Amino acid sequence: MFGGATATQAVGGWATATGEIVTEKITIVYSFCTSDQLHENINNVLNICETLKKEMTQEALTLEINGQVKFI
Repeated sequence: MFGGATATQAVGGWATATGEIVTEKITIVYSFCTSDQLHENINNVLNICETLKKEMTQEALTLEINGQVKFI
């Protein structure tokens, strides 16, 4: 969609509603684009995030755009 991407492995964690800390292996994917490319493709990006969240049976997926975090 944006001409390339980089993926790195990491460990992520969060607190559940009951206060339990959960950690798991995650993959962080970076891709850079222009403002015009983002505007043209944001709905595609959001749809991919929703699909990944469902396929991986996750409560949420984190999307960061220009330093702003959105939980999908």
